[in-house]
Amino acid sequence: LEKSRERYADFYDFAPVGYLSLSHEGMIDEINLTGAALLGLERNQLSHRSFATFVAMEDRDRWYRHFLKVLTHEDTLTCELALQRGDGSRSYVRLDCLRIGRAGKTPVVRIVLVDITERNLAEETVRTQEEFFRMIAENVEDFIAVLDLEGRRLYNSPSYARLFGDIEAMKGADSFAEIHPDDRERVKRAFKETVQSGIGHRLNFRFVLADGSIRYMESCGGLIKNSQGQALHVVVVSRDITERMKYDEEIRNLAFYDALTQLPNRR
Repeated sequence: LEKSRERYADFYDFAPVGYLSLSHEGMIDEINLTGAALLGLERNQLSHRSFATFVAMEDRDRWYRHFLKVLTHEDTLTCELALQRGDGSRSYVRLDCLRIGRAGKTPVVRIVLVDITERNLAEETVRTQEEFFRMIAENVEDFIAVLDLEGRRLYNSPSYARLFGDIEAMKGADSFAEIHPDDRERVKRAFKETVQSGIGHRLNFRFVLADGSIRYMESCGGLIKNSQGQALHVVVVSRDITERMKYDEEIRNLAFYDALTQLPNRR
């Protein structure tokens, strides 16, 4: 029996999640070592402390509402909170709460604390990167597109509206459809090589617009991979070089004309 108690104590104290019990007033009655570490204090400093004092101010009202709801329900209820730990640092946890109480006895609340700090930080990093990308994409003259591995459009920067009008209607559409038929297979080959090798290609091609006009584009693609190195999406950044092409053509024509005028006049 003594060995069983010791084994239970080890499992309880060194579990990878925090376990704690709260009184119906929200005071800590019992907590394991993992839970104490999540709150940032020694276990002997936590007895009869209000759990709410460890909840970040912006989440404290939400915690009170959640706790009152737990006291009136028999099912496990879950919420996520930011904690202001005893050492001043901040962490994020998921709480699985269950009211335990027998007839005629004051109920207690059993809580499992799961540390989700790394997950939240990773999500925040992704949100920051997405916002950064969005700000760039929406404030540049270049054309930015995110495509799936089949070449279907997932995102088009607002600049695409200058070429195709309603960019919302472009979602899910074939990104090769507007490419000039004489350039389409070449662009498709470059796209497939990028997906297979992870190496982007720089190439020129022509867009055919709805009114039949032609725009010359200069494009560079790149691959987005997940944490396992698997291909997820293709990002293509393009630039309209139509005016530059016209200018180059005018220069060539002018040079050709000048060369003709320099030829000796034969009679």
